[in-house]
Amino acid sequence: MLTPTQELTTQWKIEHTELDRFVGQTRLWIKEVCDRGLPRFGELGDKLRVLRARLQNHFELEDALASAIASQSDSVEVEAFRRQGDRDHGQLTARLDDMIERLMAPVAPFESFQAAVDEADLLFDTLEQHEEQEFESVRCLMPRS
Repeated sequence: MLTPTQELTTQWKIEHTELDRFVGQTRLWIKEVCDRGLPRFGELGDKLRVLRARLQNHFELEDALASAIASQSDSVEVEAFRRQGDRDHGQLTARLDDMIERLMAPVAPFESFQAAVDEADLLFDTLEQHEEQEFESVRCLMPRS
């Protein structure tokens, strides 16, 4: 039988995989749009809104997991992990909100659709790096049973 922390970890890993799949599908959609040569600023904004909602749920799950780990350990590493997560989540959310707002503007303030795509790619790369780092931190900080 799994402990509550182990159950949260399992749920978090599943959500992590689903989030990664969604980003991959969005990147594929962007490539297809670029191949057709039809800029779709608003549609990209809509896709990023969906990502934003999924990220919000994912970050809440990560916060719950961090709290569960912290309840089993008072190490400075666990507290540093929680602070870093809070910082990263705030920065990622703010970047995403800003990009969505600009994509949804009546006239998107990007030099070109490719410029918007490049910015989205950087955001996806940053998100993936964050998730990889967090995944490794959780693996290291999980109490051994």
